[in-house]
Amino acid sequence: MKEITIVHLITGLGGGGAEQMVLKLGVEAKKHNAKTLVIPISDINTIESKFKDAKLEYHFLSISSFSKIRKGLIRLKDILKEEKNPVLHCHMFHALVIGILFKLFFRSVPIVFTLHNTNVNHAYRAYILGVSKGLRKADILFSKSGTQWFLKNSIIIPNGLDISNFEVAANVRSADLTNKPFHFLFLGSLTEQKNPFILPKLANFLRSKGLENFKIDVLGDGPMREQLQEKIKTEGQSDKIILHGFSNKVVEYLKSSHCLIMPSHWEGMPVVILEAGAARLPIVCTPVGSIPDIVSEENGYVVEMEQFPEAMASVMEDYVHALEKSDAFYEHVVGNYSIQEVFNRHLELYRSVSK
Repeated sequence: MKEITIVHLITGLGGGGAEQMVLKLGVEAKKHNAKTLVIPISDINTIESKFKDAKLEYHFLSISSFSKIRKGLIRLKDILKEEKNPVLHCHMFHALVIGILFKLFFRSVPIVFTLHNTNVNHAYRAYILGVSKGLRKADILFSKSGTQWFLKNSIIIPNGLDISNFEVAANVRSADLTNKPFHFLFLGSLTEQKNPFILPKLANFLRSKGLENFKIDVLGDGPMREQLQEKIKTEGQSDKIILHGFSNKVVEYLKSSHCLIMPSHWEGMPVVILEAGAARLPIVCTPVGSIPDIVSEENGYVVEMEQFPEAMASVMEDYVHALEKSDAFYEHVVGNYSIQEVFNRHLELYRSVSK
């Protein structure tokens, strides 16, 4: 079998789902002795320590502006000059642009692309994705709902995770919440996509229903943090909404919280939903991206934004029922989203496009 080098080209090493997925794929690749390089195009290094701890080889291209693209491409050429049969897996739009430029002007390599998001909010991006179809060997979708006209040779491979890192025994999450604050967990970047400004409104609604014994823990950082902090203060919810910033203790929060909330405007296939499922954590989310293909009424609370506050109240008022749903979702995650199987499908794709 021909030896290949898997090259993950990604926007940066931020704390998002795409970066977490690249980390998981890299860890699995080491177990299979499949050579892997991770190439962030920017200097964003929020979770660099995780890649270092996993002993994954990575190189920053340091492309921070248009004027630095050529220098970054030359660096990429130098990194790959000794690599046999590299397969370039571009994650997200900007990494794809760099990958295409590299293929056109430096070295013809097979390109696999994962958009990681169903929302292409600029017409020029859709146009670039459309006209560059011929330069890509395959596009990875998380589910059928991700199909779009500008994606080529779409192959469905969902995100995955190592279940053992998140498992919580079925009897650990007690339905007895007597005298204990109910902890909702918001986990994600503080950006428009994740819709963090709705949090004070959600807290207001719960209090209007007489539900006072709760906290909303916010794990994540981003450009909206200062505005969100001010909004929380202005609306008198500082005692209910706690901004923890970025944290490497995601597993601990998933295990100790009572419910994950994800009021996103758009998504791809959020890894955190799978992680919450593996931790038997009830989930309230919006029906965006591939979420409706993963979460259903039988195993979670998938609601439009207008019904989101009421769904949170329902979880608090009947936590026994919420735990029944989370147990069902746990079984679904265990049976369908193993990182081992997900990596094997990626590896099969990489080998097929390198022929």
